[in-house]
Amino acid sequence: MTVRYELRKMLLKQYGLWLLLTALLLKILSLFSGAGTDVLNMSMETHKTYYLNYMQVLSGALDDEKQRYIEQEAQAFADAERTFQKTEQQLLAGECTEYEFLQAADAYRASREKQEAFTAVQGQYLAAQHDAQKYLMYTNGWSVLLAGSHADWILILLICLLSAPVVCTEHSSGMAQLLAVTKNGRSRLYRSKLAAILIAAAAATLVLAVTEGVFVHLRYGLCNGDYPLRSIPQFAETEYRISCIQAALLIAACRLLGAIWLAVIVFCASVLLKRAVPSVFAGVSSVLLPMLLLANDRLQFIIPLPAAMLHSDRFLQGSFRIGSGTAQTVIALTKADFLRTVCLTGALCGICGFLGAVRPKAKRLSALLLCLPLLTACTAQKPFFADRIYNSADPLRAGNAQYTAELKNGVPVLRAADGTETPLIRTPFPDTATVAYAALDADADAVYRLECISDLSVGGLSLYTEQIVRTALSDFRETVIYRREILSDPTTALLGLGAYLPYPDNDDAERVRRFAVFGDELLMQKNSGLWRIPIGKTDGEMLADGQIRAWCCAGDCVYYISGTYQLHRLDLNTRADAVCCGEPVSDVRTDGESICAQSITRKNTVLTKRMEESEWTASERNDFSLS
Repeated sequence: MTVRYELRKMLLKQYGLWLLLTALLLKILSLFSGAGTDVLNMSMETHKTYYLNYMQVLSGALDDEKQRYIEQEAQAFADAERTFQKTEQQLLAGECTEYEFLQAADAYRASREKQEAFTAVQGQYLAAQHDAQKYLMYTNGWSVLLAGSHADWILILLICLLSAPVVCTEHSSGMAQLLAVTKNGRSRLYRSKLAAILIAAAAATLVLAVTEGVFVHLRYGLCNGDYPLRSIPQFAETEYRISCIQAALLIAACRLLGAIWLAVIVFCASVLLKRAVPSVFAGVSSVLLPMLLLANDRLQFIIPLPAAMLHSDRFLQGSFRIGSGTAQTVIALTKADFLRTVCLTGALCGICGFLGAVRPKAKRLSALLLCLPLLTACTAQKPFFADRIYNSADPLRAGNAQYTAELKNGVPVLRAADGTETPLIRTPFPDTATVAYAALDADADAVYRLECISDLSVGGLSLYTEQIVRTALSDFRETVIYRREILSDPTTALLGLGAYLPYPDNDDAERVRRFAVFGDELLMQKNSGLWRIPIGKTDGEMLADGQIRAWCCAGDCVYYISGTYQLHRLDLNTRADAVCCGEPVSDVRTDGESICAQSITRKNTVLTKRMEESEWTASERNDFSLS
């Protein structure tokens, strides 16, 4: 009876019902504004009709029949591209009319639109070939629901605003002193208040979770919930053998635990402080401070505070990158970490709630218990390796007969023939900067390295710098041959407010992923395509647009694999660009005399040919090399 009275007082007299409706409206607006859409596969979403038609045939585990269908479809697209190129050459030679060419162009344009959707299918096909737990399915709905959530500040503020007045209002009005002398004015009253707070917090969490689930289902669809979680790209490396629906229920249960734990913290703070505003501040701080102070540290997810459980999808991912641009840290969370955090969170939640409700005199002990999450996490913290290297597995060419350039523990070094090592870093970076060595290149006279530097100390702004540094092998003198800077405000990203506040474009499409020195020019792979830029300049000429899966240089030519897995030969002098291989490939290498490519349609088959020849030689072998 007392619990029902406290709930009615919370919802009506303390405006809890209006707060819940306002939070629900804000949640719906945030969903319509595009919250969590950064995890979408845009190729899959842009051409959704074509993709879903493919899924009617291919959805599920990969088998021989589906594999043959994919290979035939890939061959059909390759034939369509060759047919169009042949028609284009016939037009130039006067062997066909312009009308015939326009018909071929229209057919090729329609084929290209369908091929964009097929690119997403091929990506899933390659993943399923190496992992039986990865199914072909439309993943965008599950990606948004499971991995698209940021810090849900609407839920956090709602729980704090609902919980704080339950205890503090009576102290501000003087009613608490009168209730304290009554028979049930101490333990029973506090138990009723805590029960009302927990019921309200659980209800608010479930209402917002159901709202998000219904929206995602209507907007994107949540089909194939019984498929393995590893089918979702963000959970491709997870060690949990569960289905998508099981993962959704587990994440929802963890978020419910986080919401209850947050409500208990606000309740204990209200008992201690007897003021609503400081109590709300204490609750928000229990989530905000770990995110601010431990932004790029796994300790943020290990400390048993509400922030860990409100981001429980990170535990299921296993490992993930956190940070900005290429200056990212890889964080790994094991099953043991997850179980330990859940158990500690549940235990601390129960102890603090019990002491706050049953024994309000033990206020100092309750305050100490609120500090235990930090102490327990620090004592159990294990050393870990934070990988700040992007694309470090790229093959590196020898600098000369004496040196070999390589990355060792995140630092570019020169390894001499006798085994001695010389680090290439000559100038230390500021303590506030985070550096990622994205790629290396070398020729007979120098070694080149790409540095991606993020500095958060530039007047409160974030300075992202890309630069390519040339180190002469004769005297180790360094020269910057390319430099580009982006200045932005990181506040919204740091606070996890990206789902609710607009964030300026960080020009990510122009960030360099890999480079090669070509005479007095730089060949650069950016997110927008393949570029040629003169040394010392920041702007240049785009050689090929769209997604570039792999590329290499050979003489005056560049061989690159497009987003559709077609191998192109691009002449840097004439700009002639043509498909040079009759089947889709996944990787390409060259030694200057020969070129080899990894076949997709024929497993464990490497295609090889010499530069001056036109015919490819296929050989079945597991190692992908020119030998």
